[in-house]
Amino acid sequence: MTSPMDSLAVGCDLELVEPRSRGFVCDFLTATEQRLVGSCVAGDERDAIANLIWSAKESALKVLGMGLRRDTQTLEVIPAAPRGDGWGALTVRAVEGTVFPGWWRREGRFLLTVATRVAAPPPATLGDPGELAAAGPRHSWLERPLHG
Repeated sequence: MTSPMDSLAVGCDLELVEPRSRGFVCDFLTATEQRLVGSCVAGDERDAIANLIWSAKESALKVLGMGLRRDTQTLEVIPAAPRGDGWGALTVRAVEGTVFPGWWRREGRFLLTVATRVAAPPPATLGDPGELAAAGPRHSWLERPLHG
């Protein structure tokens, strides 16, 4: 049974755009998503789309209240190109038919996704949107990343 509050559920995720291994793409993305990643030129474009798909799945899983306890291949992400304001629409479809509309945005080295149960306008930026674009990650693992 669902309550009116369920329609207000929002999930969001912020990811660093970083290389994702072939194993990561095969393990966590659907065959259609893998083809989309494979169609991209290697480098930043490929990294961005792989992280966009991953981030959108995480946002939808947060709406479901499941997190990564659910198989990510049971969700399929369909991203659209960004609009003039920088936001791109996205849709996440679950195998059981549930659809999560949402939005994504690239800010410098970061990618932000938002998913909801019902369609909504793109998020409004609070403060200076350039702050995130100018930010840099500060994690020691970035100095010695694992390759695989």
